[in-house]
Amino acid sequence: MNGILNLQRLELGSSRHTFKLTESELQLDSPDIVDFVGCDVTLDVDRQMDEFIVRGKANVALKLECVRCLEPFDFKIVKSFVLVIKVTHRGEVMGPDSDSSDDYFVVSDSAEQFDIAP
Repeated sequence: MNGILNLQRLELGSSRHTFKLTESELQLDSPDIVDFVGCDVTLDVDRQMDEFIVRGKANVALKLECVRCLEPFDFKIVKSFVLVIKVTHRGEVMGPDSDSSDDYFVVSDSAEQFDIAP
C-alpha cells in the first residue's frame, strides 16, 4: 500500500494504518545511498468530523557508503510527525504557505484522498 489516506471512508474516532513507501515515493537522491532497504510507516488517525489529526512514524532503512573507507554500512532513520488535515466546505484549499505550517492542510470537501508520502 502507498501513502494514500481515503478521507471520505475514514470513520469518526481513531484508526491505525500501516504501509510501505518506495524509494521513488520518498524522492531520495543522494550519491551516498548504496541501497534502499525499505520504509515502513504507521499512522494513527483521529477523525473528529471535518478534522483529521494524523500522528505518524516512518522507519527508513538504507545502506550508505562510508566516505573514508568506501564500505557500505546500515543506516536507519526514525521520523515522527503530526499532520492536521481540515476539510472545508467553502472551496478554499490551502497547503503549507506563509499563513500555515508544514503540518497543517486545508482540503476541499470534494477531496477523496490525501497523499501522506510527500
